[in-house]
Amino acid sequence: MRLVLIDELLGNEIAACDLLDINDRILLTKGSRIKLSYLNKLESIGIYQIYIEDEISEGIKSEGLLCEKTRREAKVTIEKELTKFAEKKEFDINVINKVTHIIINEILLNRVDLINLKDIRLKDSYLFSHSISVCTLAVYLCMKMGFDHAKTQSIGTGCILHDFGKLLIPKEILYKSTELSKEESIELRKHPLYGYEALKDEPTIMPITKVIIYMHHEKLNGSGYPNGLSADKIHDSAKICSICNKFDSLTSDLPYRKSFSTSYAVEYLTSTSGLYFDSKFVTEFLKHIPIYPQGSIVLMSNGIISIVVKNNPEHLTRPIVRYLYNPKNKIKYKNREVDLMEELTLFIDSEIIFNRNEYDSIMKFE
Repeated sequence: MRLVLIDELLGNEIAACDLLDINDRILLTKGSRIKLSYLNKLESIGIYQIYIEDEISEGIKSEGLLCEKTRREAKVTIEKELTKFAEKKEFDINVINKVTHIIINEILLNRVDLINLKDIRLKDSYLFSHSISVCTLAVYLCMKMGFDHAKTQSIGTGCILHDFGKLLIPKEILYKSTELSKEESIELRKHPLYGYEALKDEPTIMPITKVIIYMHHEKLNGSGYPNGLSADKIHDSAKICSICNKFDSLTSDLPYRKSFSTSYAVEYLTSTSGLYFDSKFVTEFLKHIPIYPQGSIVLMSNGIISIVVKNNPEHLTRPIVRYLYNPKNKIKYKNREVDLMEELTLFIDSEIIFNRNEYDSIMKFE
């Protein structure tokens, strides 16, 4: 399986995963053929990428930290609980804590070494799906750093609730598909304060959780918001959330832009480490993020277009790749795999994204 842009699809590809709408109704069933007539509908609900099974990605699997059932059920539960609070001021932290507990247990059970699979989201469900993803990434990072269960639980719950204040922002601002005005940007930046003010007096919510809600957009150099805190004035739990929040945001489709590649997100975190984000947490986080996820189409240093088959947890820049096509001599390859841990003079030059015409003329096997 591999993740492709909607613009890449030629029609008749096979869906690698079920695709559900915001009400959990199936839009596409795993194994079904994708018709070109579906594409406008998918883009209208904010889907610009989809997982497919095809000849060049045969046998490639991407393991997520959570199974799709757990992720979907967690999203539905969180949406129901947080919407209830926003509307009726009723809140049961036990429901949120239970979701965090389930996520912790599943990550412990799965023992996944690397983070590969990307969640496909609809624009109307982004807020809640994003909260689950940030929680999952943060819990995983906490475990890798040896945090105890209680601290991991509090940080995970804080990450689920980190954007709670956005429910108190007008939807026309929150889901605006064009650039925000100065006034709208100022309003959106108030969401950490809105969320904290709404929950600060809830006695059942742990202090760490409240701190995350309040501080997750602060930056080490003091350029963050809402209070421009810097360095040691920012709690470690909020520093962890800010890294996971930024990574998931960069690699997700948003109402006003398409997602960036994993390699771009990794480069962003690397370049801002020590400036915006705490370097010790960034370093640990990036140990588990493959720059080129399994199923990525890449250009090798020898000019051959290839697909990443399997990442190496110990050396994330040296995966196993499968040769596909050499543009220089027009040679197409089948079933030729190269382990970059053995071919040390060979390396990945860059990730490639095709449009439909390029894919049809270069990648489609006869």
